[in-house]
Amino acid sequence: MENGKVDVLKKIAMVALVVACLVFLLSGGDEDDQRRAEASNTKTVAKKESVQPPSLYEVAPDGSFEIKEEIYGDQDIFDSPRIQFMHRDPEKKNCDSVWSVKTDGTDLRRVLSNTQLSPEGDAIIMDTPRRSPDNRYICLTLDDDANGFHKVVFDLKTGQRDVIIRHGQSRGFGWMNDSRTIVFYGGGGFSKTSGRLYECYKYDIIQKKITLYDQTKNTYFWLQEFLIHPEKNMIFASGYERSHPLNRGGIKKRPDDLVETYGVCIFNPDWSKHRMLITDGGYCFDVSPDGHKIIRGNALDFFTVYSTKNGAGVSKFKSDRYIPIFSEDSDHIYVPSYDGFEKKQISDGKVVLDVKLPIKCRKLTLINI
Repeated sequence: MENGKVDVLKKIAMVALVVACLVFLLSGGDEDDQRRAEASNTKTVAKKESVQPPSLYEVAPDGSFEIKEEIYGDQDIFDSPRIQFMHRDPEKKNCDSVWSVKTDGTDLRRVLSNTQLSPEGDAIIMDTPRRSPDNRYICLTLDDDANGFHKVVFDLKTGQRDVIIRHGQSRGFGWMNDSRTIVFYGGGGFSKTSGRLYECYKYDIIQKKITLYDQTKNTYFWLQEFLIHPEKNMIFASGYERSHPLNRGGIKKRPDDLVETYGVCIFNPDWSKHRMLITDGGYCFDVSPDGHKIIRGNALDFFTVYSTKNGAGVSKFKSDRYIPIFSEDSDHIYVPSYDGFEKKQISDGKVVLDVKLPIKCRKLTLINI
């Protein structure tokens, strides 16, 4: 009888031991699962955070942030290349301003406020603001209620604002490498239209004198926009090259023998034709700082990079319909994004830098290179 009780007690002890082991194992398994889950979650969070660009600026709930002004000649501001751009205030009507930022997205500065652009009233910037090679001057075309269309040059050192002319179409500006000669298109009322490219002028900011380019050296070319490469003052212009002018009857009565080519043409500094470079349907373009490449945006949402030596294609990649500019190394481009700008490789369009800014940027240019 006693032996039977002993056997029962042994069985009970064995069952208790098995239950205890199971509880231990189950609790240990839960902890392992929990640790694995936490580790997996940590990796997921880290992965998500790694693709999010760091916040460079503190923005209040109402969208306001600390505004720093660009100071001409400040060595800390101009110790590296910068991107200059235009900003249009979405909360106010006709309220544009000019800003600049370092190419890594740091040191955002306001260059010209809307009041500085137009003391008489709110102003709209009609073309891309262009900075002189020495960073001292900015030229642009403004439109406001008080003055209408007018071309203006700003001296960032003295604060002086000079009106070049109070009419003329918005086809862009260009600086010669002396930082005192502005090239601009003066059509739209400034002179009679004849079909020749004689409506381009140069303005001396020191003498404050406008000079007409010699029309006998020009070709029949309808100008859309142009850029001046500062190294040799070569002019890159997009538009229509025509075999003869359309000054009799206009577009509706085109001559049967008219030959018309659309593309990008290279001109000498005196606007005499050098050669047609590209004949495509692009809507924008930029020239690399080294002068070896040109990029064109296309209506089908892709960019094409060409050689300026022979017009051969270098690369082609998909992109949103933003207007690109070349980076300082000529191997990347900067493109506006919804909330800042991106840096992309020209080889395949891969984004290598995503910068978030507290304001939207448009009409980018590279300065201080």
